[in-house]
Amino acid sequence: MEEIKQILQHKLGAIKQHLSEEFSGIRSGRANAGLLDKVQVNVYGQIMAINNLATIAVPEAKQLLVQPWDKANVGAVEKAIIEANLGVGTVNEGDKVRVTIPPLSNERREELVKLIQKVTEEARVGVRNLRREAIDAMEKGASQGGVSDDDKDRLKKDYQAVIDAAIAEIDKMAETKAVELRAV
Repeated sequence: MEEIKQILQHKLGAIKQHLSEEFSGIRSGRANAGLLDKVQVNVYGQIMAINNLATIAVPEAKQLLVQPWDKANVGAVEKAIIEANLGVGTVNEGDKVRVTIPPLSNERREELVKLIQKVTEEARVGVRNLRREAIDAMEKGASQGGVSDDDKDRLKKDYQAVIDAAIAEIDKMAETKAVELRAV
């Protein structure tokens, strides 16, 4: 039964990692290299993540500098950033692409906060599903090997404590990102 708890904790860690990656892709008005993580570039006849073929630097608070390792890929990198529709400006400087992050309007900030709330709720649903899976696995294991009702109740409380801690951490991550977005 302890292995169910370990599996639960591992899966919760994966959900929190995914949520963190989702939040890094939501721009907050400040330059962040994570903003380009989901940009896919068509080079060498295949699709590659931008960070697999270029260095991404943050020279200023409102700029990113993308420098492909192969100068022939600058045009493809610029095109991929534009097609990703991130709401950023791009300038091809010949051997690198300068990405400017425009300031966010108040309406856009609130839209992004709503997006954060939506992504956070999806993570909470995933956590609740994991709780159900853990309890079902425990019930199945308990029916096969004589686990007492008291032990089942104790295990359910242990699982719930792990779930509550994960949800609190997810909520804290969402609140931190929302505060970052609302800061001017």
